[in-house]
Amino acid sequence: MTIKETITATFFPQAPEGLWRKTIAFLNRDILSFLPGRQPEVEQLTAESPASEDGERIDALVDPGKLDYLAFRREVLDWRDGFHAQVTQRVSDLHDAFIQRIDSELDEVSFFRQLITKSASEVLQGAFIREVRVPLFSSLRQEEEKLAAHAGKWMLPGQLNFVFKKDWSDSECDCVGDIGFKPKNRGAIHASIKSLMLGDTGIAETYCAQATRLARQLIEEKPSC
Repeated sequence: MTIKETITATFFPQAPEGLWRKTIAFLNRDILSFLPGRQPEVEQLTAESPASEDGERIDALVDPGKLDYLAFRREVLDWRDGFHAQVTQRVSDLHDAFIQRIDSELDEVSFFRQLITKSASEVLQGAFIREVRVPLFSSLRQEEEKLAAHAGKWMLPGQLNFVFKKDWSDSECDCVGDIGFKPKNRGAIHASIKSLMLGDTGIAETYCAQATRLARQLIEEKPSC
């Protein structure tokens, strides 16, 4: 047993096998690396230690000529990933606020209005445009500006038009059109609005798919070499 193994066995007699191995590995480190201003010496290439067996220089793993393109591609993909997270959170927040608005209005529905019920679409469409679409589209325009800035930074050729398709339709709330707007239908209204905004084919997913397409389009505008 070496001196280091003896020390470990003395001070850590009950240490688990994994911890034992880590401790020995720790003690096997060059003690000079722990002293201020001292770093372990890096082996230099000499005649006795060639870069490769045949003495030739090892080629770089990445073509230096493509570094600029790879940096640009990484920047665009980072925007795309950030957008996916941002828009999903934004739509989720708008959904929660809109559900609160729905609950507030449902709580105020009179007995008479429950007998002659308006459709949920008729009641909610205007509020949906004001409280969901307008703030969401404001966020999308900010993301469009970011894309334009990326294109300008990398001096891409041609006239680029990176714009999200925005639907200002008056029929977004048709998903609740057949549901009467009254307290007994609260659960059905909630479920339909959640599907509209956060479902597999909902608003958040739609704009995530658009962001992926725009990022791909932007990347394809820049030559790889």
